[in-house]
Amino acid sequence: MAGSTGAGVRRASTIRWRWLAIASSLVALSGCGPNGLWAWGRSSEGQLGLGSTGAPRTAPVQVGGVTWKAVAASADGDHSCAIAGDDTLWCWGANGSGQLGSAAEPYRSTPSKVGFSTWRTVSAGGSHTCAIRSNYSLWCWGEGADGQLGDGTTTSRPDPVQVGTFAWLAVSAGDRHTCAIRSNGTMWCWGANGSGQVGDGTGLDRSSPAAVGWATWSSVSAGGSHTCAVASDGHASCWGANASGQVGDGSTEDRLEPVAVGTESWRSVSAGGAHSCGVRLDETLWCWGANGSGQVGDASTVDRATPVALGGGSWRSVGAGAAHSCAIRGDEGLWCWGAGGSGRVGDGTTVDHASPVRIGTGVWQAVAAGGRHTCALQSQQNAGSRACWGANDVGQVGDATVLDRTAPVVLRGSLADWTAGSAGGGHSCAIDPAKALWCWGLNTYGAVGDGTTTNRPAPVQVGVASWKAVSAGGYHTCAIRSDDTLWCWGYNAYGGLGDGTTTNRSTPAQVGSATWKAVSAGASHTCAVRSDDAVVLGLQPVQPDWAASIPADRSTPVQVGSDTWKAVGAGGFHTCAVRSDDTLWCVGDNSDGQVGDGTSANRSTPVQVGVATWKSVSAGRWHTCAVGADDALWCWGLNADSQLGDGTATSRSTPVAIGTGTWRSVSAGRSHTCGVRTYGTLMCWGRNAEGQLGDGTTTARSTPTEISTLVWASVDVGDAFTLALLPR
Repeated sequence: MAGSTGAGVRRASTIRWRWLAIASSLVALSGCGPNGLWAWGRSSEGQLGLGSTGAPRTAPVQVGGVTWKAVAASADGDHSCAIAGDDTLWCWGANGSGQLGSAAEPYRSTPSKVGFSTWRTVSAGGSHTCAIRSNYSLWCWGEGADGQLGDGTTTSRPDPVQVGTFAWLAVSAGDRHTCAIRSNGTMWCWGANGSGQVGDGTGLDRSSPAAVGWATWSSVSAGGSHTCAVASDGHASCWGANASGQVGDGSTEDRLEPVAVGTESWRSVSAGGAHSCGVRLDETLWCWGANGSGQVGDASTVDRATPVALGGGSWRSVGAGAAHSCAIRGDEGLWCWGAGGSGRVGDGTTVDHASPVRIGTGVWQAVAAGGRHTCALQSQQNAGSRACWGANDVGQVGDATVLDRTAPVVLRGSLADWTAGSAGGGHSCAIDPAKALWCWGLNTYGAVGDGTTTNRPAPVQVGVASWKAVSAGGYHTCAIRSDDTLWCWGYNAYGGLGDGTTTNRSTPAQVGSATWKAVSAGASHTCAVRSDDAVVLGLQPVQPDWAASIPADRSTPVQVGSDTWKAVGAGGFHTCAVRSDDTLWCVGDNSDGQVGDGTSANRSTPVQVGVATWKSVSAGRWHTCAVGADDALWCWGLNADSQLGDGTATSRSTPVAIGTGTWRSVSAGRSHTCGVRTYGTLMCWGRNAEGQLGDGTTTARSTPTEISTLVWASVDVGDAFTLALLPR
């Protein structure tokens, strides 16, 4: 990686640029699974790419959509949750009881990550949520007044609380009760039980799990006030409220314990508000219970106390909502029926449908019918995209609006599966798998590259070319296209764009006719490595306190010496690079020791840093960090905010070792630093007033602090914010 620079005015005696520049492009590790881009810290100019500006983020937030693998919509509430391809959990919609896993806002109109854990499955209840982690532990959060969280209390929880210490295979959150299956196949339920929905034969509310029946079970679905499940032998049972026949035993009497639904074998059963649907082993689809809005789907509005068949061939799965249903056929076509208010059926109307209607023309792998909305996952050939529709007054569709949607709104993963990302002064850029370049954030001088000077709080595409590397600087950006040509845009008063002018550019302008292999944009200058391994310098700005030792500004690239180089990092007013022989050299402003030669004398020609050999370097605003050939991490320069990470606030003019571990990469910013250890642990340290360290606090750290428990591919530090990539 090449280096980055920081921003901000440090002292009155010296003119300092306000914004930092960053390291060169981030390259994710090879492997399997989706690649998420995450951001945290300052968000005042939209530099985090979250679709809005506002308060800083003190913990990582994902940028763009993601590729999803599971989805859950609250059958009697207004929130949704989904598990991304990287096993992280996200929720959105109503949050009055903390059901999104946070006590912050009353609702969220875009997905919000729940903790740092990885998850296997999730279920959204009326005003609570339950999910099983990757280690098979069960956790619930949100409304707890009826004991539905299962923690032995009736206390609501905005943060996940563990349910027992057992291993769990499946969970389903109903309106005010929850049921789950342990690893030994036994069924346990808890919460509101006035209609017998817990199934323990008592009708008494339970705040801790109570055993249900004597069978072993393969699946369970908790509905409004009733529950349905499939036993290990394939037989289905339901219990609880039965006024509309939703238990399916031919009666309308509440059932305090499981009763059989016919004698056939079932693949799955879904309990809705007051109706139920299921797919038998022979792939036929059946529904029963309340039918006033046509949710049974038999072309009538007559309640059914026993299952009735729905035609149309073979079926794979079904989801019953409050008063509508959706199912996926064997050909992966999606069909919905029942109450159409707010557009929840998804056919572009708001009318009820008493028979199934086809939704779109795509292919689907899973569907979840919510209280007044629906969410579904497209099949992998459609990139595992998430689509939602219906009521959206509290953001339950998750499209960053509160507008009802009568047809599916597809939120694809194309803006999440990033392959490279770069954090600048007040803007960010990233490259997606299709090699398209996207930028967002502060755009006063055109650094976003979309032909305007309008700030962009969400990613916008830069042209139609394909790209391989990008570096976001102070107020400008440079990137290398797939054909190895170099292009820059944004602020150019000092010629940092390298196009021979000092004219700002709001769209990419080519730098010369050479081909390039790496680029690093600094505060107001740019450095790049040509394909022939020569380092060229676009600008080294003149500053009043050291102008005598620095050459004049350059508006076109000039070669630095005759050596060949492997990596370069442009800092605030200094530059560092790793030569082809693995030695490290720095040049420029050295007032804080950032050149690393043991002095504070500015250097107009490169000087060697120590006698060690090096792998990579990152030049920050007033400090520098590098990874040695032995994978040890070293930093030097200004340390007023403990950005060096050595446990002190003492500046260093020669490299000082940081910790004792081994490191893969490092990125130095203005006043904070982040690095990825050899095995993917992300560590940050230094200034944290705006949450830029991402540890959930605003407390400064003088030594490396672990950020989450995820495994990371790379990190890039901006002015007062941070971007990081998960492995692909």
